[in-house]
Amino acid sequence: MERLPIFAERLLLARRRRGLTQEALASQARLFKTDISKYERGLSMPTLPRLVRLAQALHASGDALLGLDDIECTFCGQACCTRREEATGSEEKSGACIGSA
Repeated sequence: MERLPIFAERLLLARRRRGLTQEALASQARLFKTDISKYERGLSMPTLPRLVRLAQALHASGDALLGLDDIECTFCGQACCTRREEATGSEEKSGACIGSA
């Protein structure tokens, strides 16, 4: 299950970008906080219906959460910031993003 660590990282990144707590995301996706915690720690994967609800709550695609596509920047709609965040582990926006100013 090589997608498990990627999904865990992407879910955490997307949740933080939306400014949501695990509890808030769980509520919006009609899940339990413990589910979100397990997903973010890489202990389990959601079923397809749960993945769809998570993606909808995060305004992201299922492909982005699974690491098959880039997660768009909430400022500019581009993937400009995602690659920098994943490479550095930082939540700083890159200089290329006009919305970060």
